[in-house]
Amino acid sequence: MGSEKSDCLSLRFASAAAANRRVAGVAAVVRLVREVDKGGGVRIVLPEGGLDARTRDDLARLAPGIEIIVSHDDEPGVDAPELDARAILRATAKPGDGFVSRRLNRPVSQRISMLLLHIPGIRPVHATLGTALLAVAMFAALVAGGEAGLIAGGLLFHAASVFDGVDGEIARATWRTSPAGAVFDTAVDLTTNLLFIAGVTINLAEHTGPQTMLVGVWTLSLAVAGFGAIILREARIGRILDTGGVKRRYQSRRREGFAALLMDCAIAISSRDTFAFLFAVLILVGLALPALYVFAALTTVWFLFVLASFLPASERNAAERSA
Repeated sequence: MGSEKSDCLSLRFASAAAANRRVAGVAAVVRLVREVDKGGGVRIVLPEGGLDARTRDDLARLAPGIEIIVSHDDEPGVDAPELDARAILRATAKPGDGFVSRRLNRPVSQRISMLLLHIPGIRPVHATLGTALLAVAMFAALVAGGEAGLIAGGLLFHAASVFDGVDGEIARATWRTSPAGAVFDTAVDLTTNLLFIAGVTINLAEHTGPQTMLVGVWTLSLAVAGFGAIILREARIGRILDTGGVKRRYQSRRREGFAALLMDCAIAISSRDTFAFLFAVLILVGLALPALYVFAALTTVWFLFVLASFLPASERNAAERSA
């Protein structure tokens, strides 16, 4: 970055505060300019003040190789587009979001993201760590035992599910997505899910006997084995800690029939947002034990489809036709 003038595009901002906005300020505008014009420099015209250190760091990260000049001259230029930070955050939702995520979780998580983005130095990893802390609190509440612990654990699991969207929203809104961040987020998600199943099993088995423990161990074992197999297979083709392989293969080859209906139900229920919301509701109305049994059955169906996905193509097609 320099201080002298050069032949480059001039962008006028109404104020230094507008230019230094985290989501919709100069860094976002310059990135848009960079997408259109890869060369040249950009002159930021401000009535007064300057760019803070955080904005300069973002410019260096988002627009490497582009000369950025801050000027206070009354010179001709283009008014910088007024970007809507809320609209940018709304656009961070994923196309594959289900009903619970789209209608319940995203509106809350995006408001949390907006608040957190006012904190200097906030990064996606901080939100991921927040989800991990909620998971630890959830498991502690569940293993503490009793109905109060069960209810608190269920609510904390749903809270972790909602807060889980924050890291991705911050990453996409500030262009900080990275493979390492995605891997860390997935690891926390998987650990949270497994801790919840283990915690609910321990809590319920205290009052319902060893059969509940057997159901919980069965469910947990299938989940670990299934996800482990998927992760190992996806890693062979360069997708590190990717758990969506079976879902993508199933959706690309989906056939009608009872087996397809079962798999649709298993995918819907096993979706993190739906799973957490339904379990929290069922715990609140006193149906935690039936919910665990239903989830065990759906996990068994899901695991069978995981095994089927490992069959050679000819055998898999025959199995699908027979179903």
